[in-house]
Amino acid sequence: MKTKILTNGNTKIWFENESEFTIINKTEPLIDTLIEASVIEKKYSRMLVDEIKKTDLDVIHGVLLGVDDMLQNQMDRMEVSKLDESLNEFNSIFQTTYMYHKNSNGLISIIFGQFENYHEFRRNYFCSFLLKLFACKIDVKRSEEKTPALRGLTDFISKFAPEYMKIYLETSIAMKFTRVINIK
Repeated sequence: MKTKILTNGNTKIWFENESEFTIINKTEPLIDTLIEASVIEKKYSRMLVDEIKKTDLDVIHGVLLGVDDMLQNQMDRMEVSKLDESLNEFNSIFQTTYMYHKNSNGLISIIFGQFENYHEFRRNYFCSFLLKLFACKIDVKRSEEKTPALRGLTDFISKFAPEYMKIYLETSIAMKFTRVINIK
């Protein structure tokens, strides 16, 4: 890992190729931990993208990323009490320890700690998407039925995080989630 302090005080980090860099804001706490975590996350992200490409599921992954952005925007606008309630409920059901951080702009970052290995990163990647579905009370199966572009989303997640997808589907039925995702 290589680092460079920029003139504005932020830190530029990269692993092998400097063109694949990440900027860590100088005001972020625990800068060394963030730098290390950012490099590991970038490495695991590349591994996940490669794994997805090998399975020819890039298109549905692109759909997931679009839906993820939409759900993230909805979470950013949630009242803190509602967000806390959803997160506590999710952690209890999925046996996770996720937290969130709301920055000065009101944007939410989901925090799931360090990854012991790539497999754990991959599970947490998909589980964080399920957290957003959960917080927004989305019936993902009905969403797939109503929106052709979403077909295959549950199968895609099941391929990489089957235990979490199973729990989500059972929970969404038990809790009677009714909202659907509408994309064109």
